[in-house]
Amino acid sequence: MERILILLALVFPAILSSQTVTVSDAISIRNDVAYELIGKMKGRTLLYRDKETTFEIQAFDHKMRLSWKKDLELDKKRPSVIGLVPGNDEFNVIYQYKNKTGIVAKVHRYDAGANLKDSTTIVDYGKKYFVPSAKMIYSENKKVIAIYHVEKGTELFVTTFDLDRMEVLWEQKFMLEDINAQRYLKEMLVDNKGGFSVIFEKDNKKLQKEDHRFEVLYYGNDVEAPALHKIPMSEYLTYDVHFVFDNLNRNLLAAGLYSESNRGRSDGFFFLKIPHNDPDSFTKVFEKFTEEFLIDVLGKEHKRNKGLTDASIQEIVLRKDGGILIVGEENRHTERNMSTARTYVSGSGVRNVVDYFYEDIFLVSIHPDGEVHWNTILHKKQYSQNDDAMFSSFFLLKTPSNLRFLFNDEIKYENTVSEYVVNGIGNSDRNSILSTEDQKLRLRFRDAIQVAANELIVPSENRNKLKLIKVTF
Repeated sequence: MERILILLALVFPAILSSQTVTVSDAISIRNDVAYELIGKMKGRTLLYRDKETTFEIQAFDHKMRLSWKKDLELDKKRPSVIGLVPGNDEFNVIYQYKNKTGIVAKVHRYDAGANLKDSTTIVDYGKKYFVPSAKMIYSENKKVIAIYHVEKGTELFVTTFDLDRMEVLWEQKFMLEDINAQRYLKEMLVDNKGGFSVIFEKDNKKLQKEDHRFEVLYYGNDVEAPALHKIPMSEYLTYDVHFVFDNLNRNLLAAGLYSESNRGRSDGFFFLKIPHNDPDSFTKVFEKFTEEFLIDVLGKEHKRNKGLTDASIQEIVLRKDGGILIVGEENRHTERNMSTARTYVSGSGVRNVVDYFYEDIFLVSIHPDGEVHWNTILHKKQYSQNDDAMFSSFFLLKTPSNLRFLFNDEIKYENTVSEYVVNGIGNSDRNSILSTEDQKLRLRFRDAIQVAANELIVPSENRNKLKLIKVTF
């Protein structure tokens, strides 16, 4: 029997927020290899379950009641799912399997009822001594995918595929002898037109700072051969960085944290914009943390630390004008060894205790020219042990008028879920969403999905039981 909780959030000046929370029945996932939320199609929320030998789709109605379930019929010779890509009232399953000719990567397209509508081979690897460990990324509009794998540490094989037309766009082998893909690779991106970018970082060391640079290897149907562009970064060292492609303005963008000389801490943030049609005319801006910013984040510790020692870029939100919003977070984990701390026993034996800390979120809005528009801090404090931080961090719900950051106040069974609502000029309000007291809920916000402008689905995992929670604002 489903449970529907209707709660009012705390009232702040000029804001009255309410939401409906709907919880599904519990599902046993004890024997599942993995599960993934696909999305909302034809009024149903679809859940994919990998049960090792079978692959199942389950559908839930608007009250989060199980409507139906269906096994996917993939090729029978040891299929391995590479990834899923949702579309408009349809979804695509990309997988590889063995046939008489060797290893094949294939796509199946299903409608909202999990009925097979189309199928085709993406790439035939032929007979190989080893099975390629294929991986996949997809474009912002979810219409183009890139399947890739690395051989011999220096050969990168990439195939891009148009899911709308169900046809290969191009195939390419990149030779990386002087780059070393395993060591220097930072990110891979595929844009809405099938362009593929590989970003490497080299000489990010104090003694080699003068040669510090990013190298962007690009290929697509708009160029005759792979092109390599070098972006010098000799001013500073990189502490953390995240890249994204702005399909509206056709720019490769990056946001990161930099260090003046000590990579053990970050001294500020930077913005990088590389125009697709003229990579050499890039924009690069470094901005040192202000004392006010560090006081807000670190409190009394700011004088001793003089920078952020445990932080990362979690997301880049694109602005229509070509600027960005940097979403960063303080996080770290520490492992206590057997000589200084207690241990716990698992099925695999004795392990050390790992502590996870996920704390304040910091936001920096940047204009297209690199000038800072505003910045703000969203305070939170999350601590957990030995759980891979699966219940920590946050989920970002994006709407045209504001951003909602949803998170668990504390990582424990009896918990309160809260949100920060941030408007376009950086003002924020904190609201309480729900209490998990006596609900047997442990929400994994990092694995949530947005299914409408005012709605998200969050998985809750507790003692091998999965529940799906729909939150509507």
